[in-house]
Amino acid sequence: MRVSASIMAHPDRARYVKELRDALDRPVEIYWDDNGPPSGNAERVWNVAREAWSLFDPAADYHVLIQDDAVPCGDYLAGLEKALEFVPDGAVVSPYLGTGRMAPARWDVLTVRADAVHASWVRGERVMWGVSLAVPTADIPAMIEWSSRRGGVPDDMRVGGWAKRNDREVWYTWPSLVDHLSIPSLTKHRAADRVARKWHYGSALDLSWSGPVVTDPMLLRRTGTRSGPSRVRSATTARRTGKAGKSE
Repeated sequence: MRVSASIMAHPDRARYVKELRDALDRPVEIYWDDNGPPSGNAERVWNVAREAWSLFDPAADYHVLIQDDAVPCGDYLAGLEKALEFVPDGAVVSPYLGTGRMAPARWDVLTVRADAVHASWVRGERVMWGVSLAVPTADIPAMIEWSSRRGGVPDDMRVGGWAKRNDREVWYTWPSLVDHLSIPSLTKHRAADRVARKWHYGSALDLSWSGPVVTDPMLLRRTGTRSGPSRVRSATTARRTGKAGKSE
């Protein structure tokens, strides 16, 4: 599994972008918003996100978009390459599972369950946060085309809308591999909505991704009990670990 990555950034955060770039385990491209002071305008933010998504490497399996206020754990991209071997083909992956008023109350139960069973993943039916997202590179042109027609919608919700329209599951790493910096949002999100529920402080390479998968019941209503790592990846996982991930 191979990933490419890019950062969407505003010049007001140039200092933090340098820290983010230095914290990543490989060089990545940066797309800067050079349209003046931040405004939070959805079209302007999407234009920056669109160009950052467009920096994907066609030879990679997934592209990872990182916002300029992200705090990655150690070996973030190498760890994601390892983690992505365990998700079904076509899944969107969010390395961040956060808090906030937009998260349904049932997610409190899901994350308590994830801790109790030592889960590796929380499997959901929609994108809820966008500090970093991973999308299959083969899907990015279609995702960009569809999302560019969703006027007035925040950039992460556009990606989420595309995923839901195309029946893509969203797999959240447990724990989160990124968190937010403790700085004000450029798009007026509340500080309380910008905290990972559980963030991994060490190297992502130290984590196992073959543990249980906790599933949002809303996804089960939509898809039934199917899904899990693809058969090819499950076989690879079984050979590597002696067991495949199991759903909770």
